[in-house]
Amino acid sequence: MQLDVPKLQQQPGSIQVGAEKIEEDFTMARLYISKMKSEAKSLIQHCAQLESSAAENNKKLDEAENQLSACKLLIQQVRFACQTLIIHTHSLLEL
Repeated sequence: MQLDVPKLQQQPGSIQVGAEKIEEDFTMARLYISKMKSEAKSLIQHCAQLESSAAENNKKLDEAENQLSACKLLIQQVRFACQTLIIHTHSLLEL
């Protein structure tokens, strides 16, 4: 069994039209690649800014946690001092 394959008739102008179409497709591909490179560079810069910001925020968070710990310790010391004063006041009033 043989398949009937139609033969393409190439006209002189059709080859040039095909070449122009291929050139246009390559141009579109180059433009798309250029756009993607630009977007990738933009994303890399944005990522670097976010990483820098995150590092700075982590540093600030560590400082705030240290201050919080110092404040908690100070509060405990003041409570202990208040309790001691109350105990001494009661013992003086009992005399």
